[in-house]
Amino acid sequence: MTARRVNPPPPAPPAGTYAQWLAAGAAGILAETAAVNLLAEHGTWLTQPAFTSRCIDVYGLIPAAAGTAAAVRWRAAITTLPRQPASTSEKAVLKIAASIAAGTPVSLSDCLGSLDTATLHAVLRAIAHANSGYAGEELICNGTCPPQDPPF
Repeated sequence: MTARRVNPPPPAPPAGTYAQWLAAGAAGILAETAAVNLLAEHGTWLTQPAFTSRCIDVYGLIPAAAGTAAAVRWRAAITTLPRQPASTSEKAVLKIAASIAAGTPVSLSDCLGSLDTATLHAVLRAIAHANSGYAGEELICNGTCPPQDPPF
């Protein structure tokens, strides 16, 4: 039997880099941008090497001076979710983001009960953004909280 050589994963980019790359890759697509904003605001998935190495494709833009972009492979993210070390709330955020971006089925009754208030507001902002391109804070707070722009 021959030994299988396993290459070590490449070093993680600086904090916030995946969020910037994903924003560049999602530019102009409301649902994708909303889902990426949700992942960036939540902060968990884009810092987990097990997720970023398996579920994010990074590519260079043309011309090269335009920089780097990335895209989440949403179906792969959902397929590998049972093996990801994450809480129920973290898994719910990924399920909701995948549903917004790629239309993967999600049971909101299973997901929403595990979200704290801040995360629920992030989900509501993502839904509003996917619908209109605007964070829609006035829809969420009914005019009682200050406006907040999405991360991108």
